[in-house]
Amino acid sequence: MKRYYFTLLMFAATTALYAQQNGVRPFTAAEKERWQKISDGLGAAFPKNYKDWRIDSCNCRDFSLWAEFNKARQPLTVVDNKNQPVGNHPYYEIKFIDETGETEKQLQQLEYDAVNNISDQAKYKALLAKQDKMRDCRQLRIHAFANYLISSTAGYRANTKKIKLDIPITGYAYPYTVPVGPELMAEDGGSVGQYDMHMDEALIIITPAPVKVVSTPLTGKRNYIEDEVIPIKVPEPTMGPIKNIVIWIKGDEQRVREVISKTDWKALQAMIGK
Repeated sequence: MKRYYFTLLMFAATTALYAQQNGVRPFTAAEKERWQKISDGLGAAFPKNYKDWRIDSCNCRDFSLWAEFNKARQPLTVVDNKNQPVGNHPYYEIKFIDETGETEKQLQQLEYDAVNNISDQAKYKALLAKQDKMRDCRQLRIHAFANYLISSTAGYRANTKKIKLDIPITGYAYPYTVPVGPELMAEDGGSVGQYDMHMDEALIIITPAPVKVVSTPLTGKRNYIEDEVIPIKVPEPTMGPIKNIVIWIKGDEQRVREVISKTDWKALQAMIGK
């Protein structure tokens, strides 16, 4: 029995040493408090419900208190109790999901109409595209991250225009719309095939620092533009003063704009630097 406990003790010591040598350690109480304060601050700015849709909110405090850190011992990544990464920055997420019978009936009617018009390929494809759009947009999602370390991407149909959102923030704020239309295609004519490809979205980056935007060129058969928005200054450490807040709001364009109108942008702007 003594040998068993000695083996366990040696294993624990070896694991701890390995973690220290490879840049992982438990979160401190102060870091946990900081993470939770930022996450709560992000969440407080957004609406907590939408119509009678089901709410699926994240438990943004649910992490196992382990952090990957850099040479200065600043935490960079949080992992859960299965050692799976859950984020490298404080975040907040919430989903509103349309499970209403009315929407289900509309989807069934679109499918019925499409089948009845299968001989007219143009009408058939248009009805299926409308059904796809409605199905993807049964979710309305908000994702917000503080001290985001990497670039952000969003896409839109080439025949639509980006017009800057009129909200009281310093930074980047544009809607990206994908109205019902032909299948989104890449340069070689293949399907773009991106996840939630029918969803509209708003990409908002609150930051005093400039950003660089790199857009995919409209070459070949491409009918879809994707912007990569690159931060000029990357915040570090992620648990330090807030240098940026990156927000995606995804769903149907009208609903996305409703969320934008109900968000406390001044409160989010006030978090910068704190």
